[in-house]
Amino acid sequence: MTTKSEELRAQKLLRDELARLAMLLGECSTILEDAPYERALERLTRQALDAGDDTEIEAALSALKDDRPNAYDQLLSFAEEAAQTIVTDDGVSLLVGVPLLTWSRYRNFCGTIPETHLARVAEAYRRLFTLNTEDVKVHVGNALIAPEHIPDSLCKVRALLTRLAAPVEDPEYPVVDVHDLIDRPAAADFADSRYLLLSVSASSREHLFRPADESSIDRARAAMQFCIEAHDALSLAMIGAVFEVQPPAAYFWAWRQTDNAMRVWSLKSLVDFVECMGYPPGEVIASAAFFVPTSSDNPETSAELRIGLTPRRSPDKVASGVAWPVNPDEMDAVRELATSILQTKGVTNIVFHEQDFPLEWCEDCGSPLYASAQGLVVHIELPENQSSGSFAPTLN
Repeated sequence: MTTKSEELRAQKLLRDELARLAMLLGECSTILEDAPYERALERLTRQALDAGDDTEIEAALSALKDDRPNAYDQLLSFAEEAAQTIVTDDGVSLLVGVPLLTWSRYRNFCGTIPETHLARVAEAYRRLFTLNTEDVKVHVGNALIAPEHIPDSLCKVRALLTRLAAPVEDPEYPVVDVHDLIDRPAAADFADSRYLLLSVSASSREHLFRPADESSIDRARAAMQFCIEAHDALSLAMIGAVFEVQPPAAYFWAWRQTDNAMRVWSLKSLVDFVECMGYPPGEVIASAAFFVPTSSDNPETSAELRIGLTPRRSPDKVASGVAWPVNPDEMDAVRELATSILQTKGVTNIVFHEQDFPLEWCEDCGSPLYASAQGLVVHIELPENQSSGSFAPTLN
């Protein structure tokens, strides 16, 4: 019988070995040298998640994060791959995310979608993203989920894939119940992302993907066609919202790519959202400023670029706004990006404040505060004679 001390020792050995392999892999200078460390990391991370325990993986990642960022990235890559894939002697399964970018003057949809609509999405994915052989199985979760419903641990991601990839009763409707992921209301933001989750399984990993020798043009056409068909299938569920379906991708990649795409989408949507209030792009002032953490804030708190739209006849008020988390080394780049997007949407009166503001939120509702065109830090205010029930809140 294994004693508690022996179990703890084994755990520490695993943690240390994961960190050691990741550091060595980060120091390799050729693919030839990478191979044994990659095989070992893949084996250990898969063994841990097959056993349903990501504790030592997380501990090793925590130890590497600050002091050895290169090794941290190496280990994180293998850990995430082990979470979003299942490899057995019988075949391979992959967890896929289908992201949506959406905005609405009301509330963005979050919840269960009819099986007939989801079956169309699953069929389109199989036809357009796999070799479409008889052994390829695509299953889809029955709910459109918000970012806050995304599983937040490696083991939870693996468990979700296991559930999705399990055999279904009716192959014509390969839909799996994942509605329990919606464990709290989605944020009431006017612009947000949503996700459909799929599993794709086959006897061979080559069958999971399109042919490796096809042209990039053919791949782009397939992705575009999928987005069109998925948009059509989901349109009834998204009544009252403007949305775009993004190309599907492996779970973690889809999540990160969507996080970046939301910057552009949220700012474009902001201009459209404020226009619904009766302020065309030519009649607003975009007021932008960096809000930075103070010494009393949590060290992990990010600075934000907060962009508010102000009616030209009320320059002391902000009608609505968006906040972009930013790193110190990208502030110049996001300033240029924001300016370009606003100009593309027809907003030409742009005030970019040179001074930084303390990172503050409303103490009552938690919404971010914005700098008005006059440089005052203010709470957003709906235009006069507008009902708050007619509009979603600002993007927090």
